[in-house]
Amino acid sequence: MLAEKPLSRDQAFSEPDADGWEYVSAAAPNDQQTLWWIQGFGANIEVLTPFSWREHVLQHAKAILARA
Repeated sequence: MLAEKPLSRDQAFSEPDADGWEYVSAAAPNDQQTLWWIQGFGANIEVLTPFSWREHVLQHAKAILARA
């Protein structure tokens, strides 16, 4: 999906690791809409930076698990 619709012009992909994961680097807007879009990937994404987004995704996951 990111290859077809890049986050930004400077987007870059790493080679897939042994598990098939790729690292994507891109300058994306630090706004609620981008964060919402990232959360749409669910467990198929790991946010490394910015830390505030990483923490938000973690807290969101914990809230979901608390309801189980």
